[in-house]
Amino acid sequence: MLRTYGARLRRKALLTNGASLIAQMLRIALDRGVTVWSAAALEDLIVEDGRVVGLRVVRDGDHVQIAARNGVLLASGGFAHNRAMRERFGGDQPNSAKWSIANPGDTGEAIEAAMRLGAKTDLMDEAWWLPSPRTGRFAQSTLDQARQRPRTIYVDAAGHRFVNESNSYMEVGKAMYARHKTSPAVPCWLIFDDRYRKRYAHQRSRPGRFPKTLLESGMLKRAPTLTELARQCEIDPDGLVGTVERFNRNAEQGVDPDYGRGESAYNRALGDPNRKVHPCLGPIDEPPFYAVQVVPGDIGTCGGLLTDECARVIGPEDRPIEGLYATGNGTATVMGRHYLGPGASIANTMVFGFVAARYATGAISGGSRQE
Repeated sequence: MLRTYGARLRRKALLTNGASLIAQMLRIALDRGVTVWSAAALEDLIVEDGRVVGLRVVRDGDHVQIAARNGVLLASGGFAHNRAMRERFGGDQPNSAKWSIANPGDTGEAIEAAMRLGAKTDLMDEAWWLPSPRTGRFAQSTLDQARQRPRTIYVDAAGHRFVNESNSYMEVGKAMYARHKTSPAVPCWLIFDDRYRKRYAHQRSRPGRFPKTLLESGMLKRAPTLTELARQCEIDPDGLVGTVERFNRNAEQGVDPDYGRGESAYNRALGDPNRKVHPCLGPIDEPPFYAVQVVPGDIGTCGGLLTDECARVIGPEDRPIEGLYATGNGTATVMGRHYLGPGASIANTMVFGFVAARYATGAISGGSRQE
């Protein structure tokens, strides 16, 4: 905190994590004389004799053609904010692009350009799901982290739990859609008690205080009893009361026989390290009680163009489209329907971008690394 505030006083922007990594890569490119264009929107790919030899872009209002000697690498992200594509490919996880916090330019033009050439796709219904409380994420509260701490649960409209709340955001988001097939869970509800409210910071490291707008707007519900809270949320009261009673009995023993919350090292690492009884579990028993809706937000899609081990885009007859490569969230991720952890998509993008460049320039051939 001291370093952050010190940097603000000096009007110095500090970059960390993924932003720092990308900034360093950009710095290396600029130092090597690479020309970097921003605000150059892709129009289409240029094809000659079945090979991708360049692309057309719009830059500063001008239509510009760019030739590519060795190939074109698409590393433009997915289609998180393309409503038509998400509704078309949503499958069992329907989404209208209204809950994504991905980059606003994540609209899928690069994927569509490749698809016009016959590129194959996969996992188009999948995304990096991020269960997001309706509180103004990144701005008003820290309730997006609440599910991993003691004294909280997620419930559906019947008032029943349906997931290990401490699992990765990808797994919890998928569980919301899966539950929704039998009981309304999109959105679901985060339930917690007043002891949780007192213990944790909800804005700017101020424990126990919620932003006034949360309660005033009705986004955050509060009630003296679970029954009244259920009525406010239009949750089945008997279902919620019964669920909390069962959860409390088990939480007091430090176990969750229903969903195994807290059994994995992953769960425990993301819990409360200062709580000696259990970092993930605690009874919900101190009134008043609180609830907030949770939607299956996302940080981007992770389905798209099908590629081989050399990052070549696969086209008709399962053959690579010559001269066309792809990496990142615009591809059917190599991780499938799972997420290894924060930074995994950046790492995946960099690795296969590197592989694509080496293959296109002849440094490797046939998918085998040359030592």
